[in-house]
Amino acid sequence: MTTQPLPRGSTIGILGDGQLGRMLIMFGAAKLGLKTVVWGQSHDSPAMQIATYRIVAPFDDPQALTEFCALADVVTIEFENVPVSLVEAIEAKGIPMRPSSRVLAIAQDRVKEKSFFRESGFPSPYTVFLFKGAGLPELQSFNFPGVLKTARNGYDGKGQQIVSEKSDLLDAWQALGGVDCVLEEKLNFAYEASIIVASNGVDIVTYTPIQNVHVNGILHQSSCPGTIEPAVQDRCRDLGVRVAKKLELSGLIAVELFVMSDGSVLLNEIAPRPHNSGHGTIEGCVTNQFEQCIRASANWPLMSTQLRSPWTMTNVLGEDISVLSATKTPRVSVHDYGKPKPTAGRKMGHITQLGSTSDLAS
Repeated sequence: MTTQPLPRGSTIGILGDGQLGRMLIMFGAAKLGLKTVVWGQSHDSPAMQIATYRIVAPFDDPQALTEFCALADVVTIEFENVPVSLVEAIEAKGIPMRPSSRVLAIAQDRVKEKSFFRESGFPSPYTVFLFKGAGLPELQSFNFPGVLKTARNGYDGKGQQIVSEKSDLLDAWQALGGVDCVLEEKLNFAYEASIIVASNGVDIVTYTPIQNVHVNGILHQSSCPGTIEPAVQDRCRDLGVRVAKKLELSGLIAVELFVMSDGSVLLNEIAPRPHNSGHGTIEGCVTNQFEQCIRASANWPLMSTQLRSPWTMTNVLGEDISVLSATKTPRVSVHDYGKPKPTAGRKMGHITQLGSTSDLAS
């Protein structure tokens, strides 16, 4: 792995063209004097609106791959459903991927991800695997209820079914298409948390752990530090660093966690990119997650993750788009992602309020 920093004026390649790509440009690359080339599927997407160079083509287009690699000096991703084969092809051309194809392969497939947790000795919910065409697994030691999740392509609550009893499992599996799945024991956790970790291949930094609230499977609100006690924060940081080291991380990840009532912490998932729960770092931290991701990708020195202020971030979905133009509360920052068509459940923007309490909290 090369640790040579990219020179000023280099071009960061971004696979994906959504709001995370937009913020990687606005609050990361552009701030640092770096150019960007975005490869996505829509001309009017959030990231395409502000990229230096734009490639609109399917991810299996060989000509687009040639054009992208001719422009990009290093590549990162803004969503995890990029084909691993594409990332491997970029690496084969000698262009660094941050994170690597190995990290992406683990993070985008729950079977591989849960196997990685198990083999690494990381604490996580008890899980069994269901494979297409293989029939139901043995479940003698599984305690229902459980959560059945597709191994791939599930996000924001999609691709999931609650399974109350063993007798319901087959119907739930068939409802998800009978594809490869994981079945996790449903935990009675105290709350969900996440921690953002970045590495430039030499140094590792972590952000203050974040407390999260989901509604209908979609992240509604994140607070930092929320009600996370210092001892639990330390456990979150320790687990995040251990995961990053085991992955040999170069780039940025978010580690999603369950915090139990006794203060113990279990791994839920890894996101190999900036994370929705970390948007409050833009106003709330000395260095936001997007700048840190670009720095880590470019092998530049990592900067302080210190909190400037406690913060609360609330997602604004399609049906609530008017909130973005109407909010005038003090110490509030409004972010509109520039998506042309508001639809129910679609993330259109977010609002961040600084301070230890928030009128937005619920």
